[in-house]
Amino acid sequence: GINAIYSSFKRHGDFDDDYGNQTSGSFNSWFARDLDMEKQKELIELKTPEGYFASWNWWGPFYATLIHYFLDAPPEDNVKPVFWFNHYTWLKKYDNNGKGNDLTANIWANYKLNDVFKIRLTFTRSQYARFNNFHLPYEIENSSAHAMFVHYINSFGQDSREGYEDNYNAFLNYNKDINDNLNINGFVGTTYRKVNRNRVRIWMDRENLLNGLIIPDVYRFDNTKKPVAPILFAGRKKVFSLFGKATVGYKKMLFIEATARQDWSSALPESNNGYFYPSLGLTFNFTELDAFENLEQLNFGKFRIGWAQVGSDVTEHLIFPRYPIQSNVPINGYATLLTPSYFVDPNLKPAINSSFETGLDLEFYESRYKLSFTYYYEKRKDEIIFQTVTGATGYSSYLTNGGQSHRSGIEVSLGANVVKTKDFSWNLDVNFTKNKSIIDEVPGEAKEMVAPGGRWWSDGDTWGRITLVHKEGAEWGQLRGYDIKRDENGNPVLTNTGLYVRTDEQVYFGSVLPDFTGGFTSVFDYKNFKLTAHFTFQKGGKFFSGSEVWGYYSGLFEETGLDGNRDAGVEIEGVDAGGNSVSFTGSNAVAADAYFKQFHNNNIAGPFIHDASYLKLRELSLTYDLPKKILGKYLKGASVSLIGTNVWLIAVSKDNYHRWDPSELSQPYGEDGQLPGTRRWGMNFKLSF
Repeated sequence: GINAIYSSFKRHGDFDDDYGNQTSGSFNSWFARDLDMEKQKELIELKTPEGYFASWNWWGPFYATLIHYFLDAPPEDNVKPVFWFNHYTWLKKYDNNGKGNDLTANIWANYKLNDVFKIRLTFTRSQYARFNNFHLPYEIENSSAHAMFVHYINSFGQDSREGYEDNYNAFLNYNKDINDNLNINGFVGTTYRKVNRNRVRIWMDRENLLNGLIIPDVYRFDNTKKPVAPILFAGRKKVFSLFGKATVGYKKMLFIEATARQDWSSALPESNNGYFYPSLGLTFNFTELDAFENLEQLNFGKFRIGWAQVGSDVTEHLIFPRYPIQSNVPINGYATLLTPSYFVDPNLKPAINSSFETGLDLEFYESRYKLSFTYYYEKRKDEIIFQTVTGATGYSSYLTNGGQSHRSGIEVSLGANVVKTKDFSWNLDVNFTKNKSIIDEVPGEAKEMVAPGGRWWSDGDTWGRITLVHKEGAEWGQLRGYDIKRDENGNPVLTNTGLYVRTDEQVYFGSVLPDFTGGFTSVFDYKNFKLTAHFTFQKGGKFFSGSEVWGYYSGLFEETGLDGNRDAGVEIEGVDAGGNSVSFTGSNAVAADAYFKQFHNNNIAGPFIHDASYLKLRELSLTYDLPKKILGKYLKGASVSLIGTNVWLIAVSKDNYHRWDPSELSQPYGEDGQLPGTRRWGMNFKLSF
């Protein structure tokens, strides 16, 4: 047999889902609320008398004079865009394209040796190709205020990534009924997995003022002012595995299952590249007992319990030192070979995850009602992680085994055929999951480590706002930052000008992980129509909003307008440094500008931490099956469906007053100028022959 799935795509546009991008990155940060977007679109080609692209975002004469004085900026910079261009101008001029394809194929052959043994051979391939390029024209460079904050230059880049993963498998299956009550089945097998990845990236830095194109808009690498070094990557990885599984069944009622697997990975040190992991499980279908034979209410019941281990390695070439060439050659014209930023533990070993699971599955009244319950406990140790080290070593981090964590929780699902008649039925499925993940041990003396991608800007006092850390003894993924300082009664401590005092040390706001999650699916069938609605929900978890930090500072959010009167000031009460009550009200109220800018200026993150609870209609579909009598002799079935996804964010937590969608946060810590959510509608036609 053989099957294959092939897909391809093309993309055009700028889709950087983060603060500062030239599309959505300014909307919740600095964008002027009084601008008419239709006018923005109409004025794509508008230029100033000096020939620069016009923008709503410029310094103006007063600030331009100051910037010219302090930064020695040329006079023409005061009529150029400061941070952002007209968004429509940018999308038209900045040519950013991508395309790619994916192929998944599977070929297999089975051969029956006799009634007991069977051979199965399989080959699978997962293959991808990605091609990206950009062209940034001279018109953008000419309109960029290089001495200030817009540093774009006439540049381009090409990025090509291709790769595949092949798996060669061989199985010898065994299945035999020892007698009427006892069955033994299982298999032994081997897998050879080969990963091959290649990448060629020749990519100019869009903001490197030392480079650019000699002849404008001639996009050739022999036309760059400074050489651009290609970044070449060739990833190779091989894993060889031996494994087996055995199941003993008694009277279709009791099943004992055991597995064992041994892997050898080329990505690990040659002296310690093998790892073994087994599993053991038991299943008891207790409704096969005679005592349940005549019980109409309960027609199926199964108890299960199991223990398993899983080993894991690392990506290819991670343990071997790499010396990349600096991509943008410096002004002296010499290529620089960069040394690795980390060193590897010579005793590095595979990570092991051990888990225990037990559960119960029940079906009632001819399987119209189903209940499943699972409890699990997992323990991870010897995680392969980067540990921060002192710069005196010549490196910034150390790849080693370290840390330990455990995870436990329950999963419950309930299915019900609520209504069932000749022409109409209503099926409802509900699932609920409650999980707790605890960091038991963190390597090093700090007893905490920054999670990958867990920093908002930097971790310093100048720009740092929030950091996602793994703290020993706490739940996974703690948000850490400065908050408003308060006395023992919860009153804010204020300065003599009525602004908040920041906490002396950074505090922990809680984990990004929710208390529980779940969903429910409702399906209505009426004759040839089917209406399906899928809802998801989450309770708890924390997230940080970077958009609110900028929006408060720039005055874009509704609350910064103080009901349309920014001059009225913000009234606030609290205590001073000595604990005495103080009040800033009436004519003594804090100026709105100073009040809303203080959070950015003083690095206070607390007001921008929100509860991530939500209820959402994630998918809605209506399907019509054409009557069989009109299909003819060649069609077995035909249907048409209307499908909507990400349909409706029904509810969020009360403190999430700007209604960020917690299910679509773009960063590990939350969001930062991210793109808004997208509702999609589509149609699906299906024919069966």
